[in-house]
Amino acid sequence: LFTHFCCLFPLYIHSIWPLSLPARRGAKKQTKFRNLNQIPPIHLLPASNSDCSAVWVLTFKLSNMVSNLSLEDGMMILDEAFSRTRKIMEGYSNVKFSAEEYQKFYECVYLLCVQRTSFDNSRMLYERYQNGLEECIYSLVLPSLEDKNDAALLTELVVKWSNYQLMARWLSRFFCYLDRFYIPRVGAFGLLELAIRCFHNLVNSRCNSKLVPAAIALINQDRNGEKIDSNILKNVVEYFDIVRTVGGTCYDEFEKALLANSAAHYSQVASHGLLHDSCADYTYKVQWCLNQESVRSSQFLNPTLRDKLLQVVKSCLVDQVCTKFAEKQRAENHGKSADYQDLLSKCADLNLGDPGSDQNWNMVQQP
Repeated sequence: LFTHFCCLFPLYIHSIWPLSLPARRGAKKQTKFRNLNQIPPIHLLPASNSDCSAVWVLTFKLSNMVSNLSLEDGMMILDEAFSRTRKIMEGYSNVKFSAEEYQKFYECVYLLCVQRTSFDNSRMLYERYQNGLEECIYSLVLPSLEDKNDAALLTELVVKWSNYQLMARWLSRFFCYLDRFYIPRVGAFGLLELAIRCFHNLVNSRCNSKLVPAAIALINQDRNGEKIDSNILKNVVEYFDIVRTVGGTCYDEFEKALLANSAAHYSQVASHGLLHDSCADYTYKVQWCLNQESVRSSQFLNPTLRDKLLQVVKSCLVDQVCTKFAEKQRAENHGKSADYQDLLSKCADLNLGDPGSDQNWNMVQQP
């Protein structure tokens, strides 16, 4: 009798225990998530959009826990997840998942992983996740980038990368059971890291030779007074920085190209200024260039690279021309001493703020 009681009592409890606590009156039946940062852990989900404080525990039914879900049936369920998230890459902004759909995909991965079969379902799921990402990149990302150059290439890259991140983060939530157990056991890449590697390996192998020159060309357009979208540059540099975490070299290539291009540009500015401008005008130009470059670089560069860039600008406009500037100063003043040399040195030590600051401009304009 005791044995029968131990076997039947859990089934009885399961039959009378509700799947979830009832939502409040008037609450919507489904909870939709658009922003991935709003998604709580799988066991804690809000009861409704109108009452996010009401939380219940999503429990798996005992019948599902003990059922033998075949790999083929599970893959068919996950195909729906890939089909839905693919629409994000296609540009649909209304892709949403209800709490029930979220649970269904997570539960499918979980059941396939915990089953004891002759096949390693976890490895198959990991490969399915990777293949799904690569398929989207091959079919949707690469064709849209190959025929573009310069600013159009960078704009399209930013759009595709943003959509890809959202798609990958949704899928990583559905497959997160792999991150908890399978990946630490076999030492594979985490799901989000794998997503970054897939995008970088496929996209940069095709477009790497065009990305850095396009970014430098956009910076030169801004220096020449042309209007550009600084957000594009900012997002591209952030992309370079992110893929650097998985071994990408485009950030280092961008930094090297930026500093070399800036040195060439401002060396030419210094040569032209010393040849055609007076000492007062050249001093004014130095301050203007430093402030302009400071404001420009702060919009899309991280503080470390920004400081390196400003040091290059100071070196080209001040440090490397001190001797020529002193000779020009003596020639203009017929051998008499003047304070332009000290003023030029002060330009490099000023706080680089708003180029329209009256204090900075007045200091430069007064000989």
